[in-house]
Amino acid sequence: KGLWNGDLIVFDSLPSTNRWALENIRLLNRGDVVRAVAQTAGYGRFGRMWFAEGNNSLSVSAVIKSEPHGDTDAHTLGPLAALAVRSVIERHGIPALVKWPNDVLVKSRKIAGILVEQESNNPGLVLGIGLNVNVPADVLSGIQLIHPATSMLIECRRVFDVELVCSDVVAELQATLNAEQTPGHFLEDWRKHDALSGREITVQTSEGTITGRYDGIETDGRLRLVDKRGKEHKLWSGDVLHKM
Repeated sequence: KGLWNGDLIVFDSLPSTNRWALENIRLLNRGDVVRAVAQTAGYGRFGRMWFAEGNNSLSVSAVIKSEPHGDTDAHTLGPLAALAVRSVIERHGIPALVKWPNDVLVKSRKIAGILVEQESNNPGLVLGIGLNVNVPADVLSGIQLIHPATSMLIECRRVFDVELVCSDVVAELQATLNAEQTPGHFLEDWRKHDALSGREITVQTSEGTITGRYDGIETDGRLRLVDKRGKEHKLWSGDVLHKM
């Protein structure tokens, strides 16, 4: 099942679960979750390709709100989903961290990504989750990726039931969203598992690049950065580069 008693809609193959959900959102209800066993043209932030290998990857998209005045904000939804996925991965014995705005990392390698989208003429908010479950190392090494990647299979050296992982992710996402009763409730959990904590970072934005000390995130999901002149910047979006 989906979130909050919504439907789980499963396709053998789709180009993109997010795109299908956005195109059909008027027919979907809050909590409906769309899953593609094989996703052939997935994409992430800034339109980048999101690699998903057949049924070895988990590709799902959830309708979080379909009302004009829902209480879930697009900028905090990504971090909340990243925390939920991180919790599921860790329960399977894989220590993981989160990276602003919505990535999940294991040993500095990306294991999951989140994409929140909303059509300008529709209040529906779609949350996409891509998780590398049983993707083998030779497959990942054979494709060009902007960021190094890993999978649950690589980290644990065993094969997982993707359907069970999907159920775990949906259940944990629902619990995480239900617990977020007050703005910023998630920040304590984020600080405990923040891959950027204490690091010098460079953020590429649409207006240029900013380098400085990472200073956490705001309750509204913005990243805080203090540059070398001591000026504080609060950023809604960008691509973070950091030295490990």
